[in-house]
Amino acid sequence: MDNQKLDMKSAAFGLSAIITILLNTLLVWAKESYKPLEEAMTTLSGHHWITHSMFDIVLFIGLGYVFYYINVADKIRDARLVNILYLSVIVSTLGLASWFL
Repeated sequence: MDNQKLDMKSAAFGLSAIITILLNTLLVWAKESYKPLEEAMTTLSGHHWITHSMFDIVLFIGLGYVFYYINVADKIRDARLVNILYLSVIVSTLGLASWFL
């Protein structure tokens, strides 16, 4: 199992997921602490969570294709990418939980 290698798209979108997960947490903190941002996001789509979700989707897909075209798979080890992905989910979960508690 250690010898398996992620293909280019898996590596690219894995890195994209890491960045999107962490920026998602930062965006929650920003819009919850700065009401003008939340109001601006509400005017864009009718509800701030819809705008937030659209931002996350566009960021994930956009970064995924950017990383794919710059061939990020050759620049990062597979096990390291997976471990960083796990860590980003844990950090994001703790960050969101601490904010709303």
